[in-house]
Amino acid sequence: TFGFEDVGSYDVPTLVIQCFHGPTIQKTAEAFESNSFPSPPFIYLVNKRCHESDFWQDVKNLHPIVSGIGPNKECLVGESGEEFMSQARDNQLAVHAWTTREEVDFVMDGFSTAEEELRFLYCHVGIDGIFTESVDLGVRVGVRGCDDFNLPIELWSSYIAKYEEEKGLKKSALGDQSCSDSAFWSNLLSWMFGLSLGMVGAFLIAKWKVNADQKRRRTKHQSISQDDSSAVSSTTNKNEIV
Repeated sequence: TFGFEDVGSYDVPTLVIQCFHGPTIQKTAEAFESNSFPSPPFIYLVNKRCHESDFWQDVKNLHPIVSGIGPNKECLVGESGEEFMSQARDNQLAVHAWTTREEVDFVMDGFSTAEEELRFLYCHVGIDGIFTESVDLGVRVGVRGCDDFNLPIELWSSYIAKYEEEKGLKKSALGDQSCSDSAFWSNLLSWMFGLSLGMVGAFLIAKWKVNADQKRRRTKHQSISQDDSSAVSSTTNKNEIV
């Protein structure tokens, strides 16, 4: 669970009970209350039915027992993910996504590593907690914070800006941005055109070599056939003389 990197941003509980089954949450909460035990926060877990119309009604039925919801992390991407987070905030619920694992097979499409995925969920989506099988990963992302976080589109913009600056394409204070843009795309298209010509040239050379090799083999075969014919003719002449 995050929150330790910024004191006061999120009160990290010492114990959290998380469950997929609403009635079980209710019975557990009643057991704590009947025995006069302090009740820990309850998190209502949900799989991909997070976008079904009756899901938020189930959440409201568990209010105020639950303190948060724990969606499958795939519920939190795209426009539907933004709507999910908005609904959670409107209902004053914490969001604990699941599950982050280091193996690439468990990383969502669009992310190269589990850390990149988790930073997106934490810094951009705004989750409060995470299920993870790698505790150090969660701690590492939390401690690092979000000051240096950039979305992929922002990273590409910075790469292009850096390229323009290195190539002297950066506009002057009074310059026209379209000039630098035109120069950048012109260089890119020139490079692609040159690469295409190179590929075509390599193909033609390879084809010429294959044709030349085939022609050489045919000539050699014809020469061998002529030598065999001459040998047979010579043998025949010798027999006639005898």
